[in-house]
Amino acid sequence: MYNEKVDCIGCGACSEHCGLGLDPCNLMKLYNDFLDGKEEEVKAALAEYPEGKGPDRCFGCGACQFWCPQKIDIWHTMGTLVNLVK
Repeated sequence: MYNEKVDCIGCGACSEHCGLGLDPCNLMKLYNDFLDGKEEEVKAALAEYPEGKGPDRCFGCGACQFWCPQKIDIWHTMGTLVNLVK
């Protein structure tokens, strides 16, 4: 999955069902943007995220993935995004 874009359609179903109030839908967009070469823009966007709402807060409960119509491995993608922006 590393360096492979996700096929997110931006429907927001994942974000609606995140028990932590994270926004996986937008984080998937940022992940794809990072892979498109927008590293600095993604880092800046993540720096502006409210405290406790970044991809590092995801603990992999699976609620978002259950509702994702694309069946994206969101938890893994969040972890990959965290590692990419280090």
